[in-house]
Amino acid sequence: MRRRLAIPLALLPVVILFAAPTLAAPEYVIVTPEAFAAEFQPLADWRTAHGLSAEVRTVEWITAHYPGGDDAEKVRNFIQDAYASLGTMWVLLGGDAESVPVRYARTTILGGVDILSDYYFMCLDGNWNADGDPYFGELEDQVDLAPEVFAGRSPVSTALEARAFVQRTIEYETHAPEVGYPASALLLAEQLLPNLHGATIAEGVAAFLPPAFIVQRLYAQAAQWPGAFELTRAATLQELNAGYGFVLHVGSENATSWSLGDAPLTIPDVQGLGNAPRVPMVYAFAGKTAQFDLDDAIGEHWLTSPGGGVAYIGCTNFGFVGTGTSLLNEWARGVFTGPGLRIGAANALARVPLVQQAQVEGAARWMLFTLTLLGDPALALRREATTAVDPSAAGPVPDVALTDLAPNPFSGEISIGFDLARAATGAQLSVYDASGRLRRQLFSGPLASGPHAVRWNGEGPDGEVPPGVYFIRLDANGASATRKIARLP
Repeated sequence: MRRRLAIPLALLPVVILFAAPTLAAPEYVIVTPEAFAAEFQPLADWRTAHGLSAEVRTVEWITAHYPGGDDAEKVRNFIQDAYASLGTMWVLLGGDAESVPVRYARTTILGGVDILSDYYFMCLDGNWNADGDPYFGELEDQVDLAPEVFAGRSPVSTALEARAFVQRTIEYETHAPEVGYPASALLLAEQLLPNLHGATIAEGVAAFLPPAFIVQRLYAQAAQWPGAFELTRAATLQELNAGYGFVLHVGSENATSWSLGDAPLTIPDVQGLGNAPRVPMVYAFAGKTAQFDLDDAIGEHWLTSPGGGVAYIGCTNFGFVGTGTSLLNEWARGVFTGPGLRIGAANALARVPLVQQAQVEGAARWMLFTLTLLGDPALALRREATTAVDPSAAGPVPDVALTDLAPNPFSGEISIGFDLARAATGAQLSVYDASGRLRRQLFSGPLASGPHAVRWNGEGPDGEVPPGVYFIRLDANGASATRKIARLP
């Protein structure tokens, strides 16, 4: 068996009880039906070219060569073999519930619920049905709930959707950084309980974001949270269309919508987004948004619509807030701190601290079953910034700095202070909107060293710019600095 990664999974070896066909030695495998194989092949080629040896295996080939009581068990047996014999660590299930087999895990909570669970394909020790009854993942099945592989699902149902998914994944990894993208986060939160506001959870995630990230907050009862704006459907759509690298929703959800205070975000809203190619990684854990066995789950549409996102983490059933927050924080720690884990590795390793708790029926076991990654598990969340780190941070004096921006937010005029360490033969002070479009050139020409200030009344080339988020950018002597401002109605 291949030596495991140096991570504390404490797993037993997999025992293969049957002779399997000889394969190549892929670290990354895409399991998809024959109808989609040609569409996913470019992604396998891309992964191989960038350091992860990859191949496509069809559901038809797997079910013809591996034993099992049903197709889901045959696919899991194939993954067991690939992991134990070939060193496979990454698995993309390339199709929705009608295209790639699924498993439902049984819990006795709420009188007995079968939870759609791709965790079945990640935890490879045991067979998930030791007692041989119709239910999988029961306590009496003695399932080992520690993950061996990092899996995700592309919830596509047609070859055209598969092609678009692959193109979006590759484009995301090659798209050049822009002002405000990808090093940016949109945090959406509403009141969850009388004594718990979702903003508390969102701020916990914000603590893991790199210092250079631009962070926009839309919170219900925003006055309680300095720097936040009121959570509404209109404000959310405006920000989503601007394009962020990461979007978090902490609020009420169901399979077809997110709650946004005054009105929900619906599937048609997601289908109509115009943010591409500035697509985000999306995380929402409250309830059922990733239920990909439905014809319509909003999480699927984030990945199959012309706009939307590059990956989505959500639940196939409802989520428990406390345990869901724990998983969210561990995932955020994994992807945003240090060198950053790929999203599928962070999704798997975030569960390890809960494995012991999940040996009994409860929120931990439920959340391990239901939390699902829709997207490529080997995707690395991009964190490059075109903006400078806050000039107030300790360190060498920068060549250029934006100093006092007041008032911010503003409705009439804003004073923009800036400083040059050296005289510049050509300096530029510009205003960009959240989509990266130039809205106003405030200054262009030579400047002496030292402090300067200009005032802006919100006028653009076509009249007053609308309320929203903008970025002031200073360029001089080959250096730049960027700061966020907000214009009120």
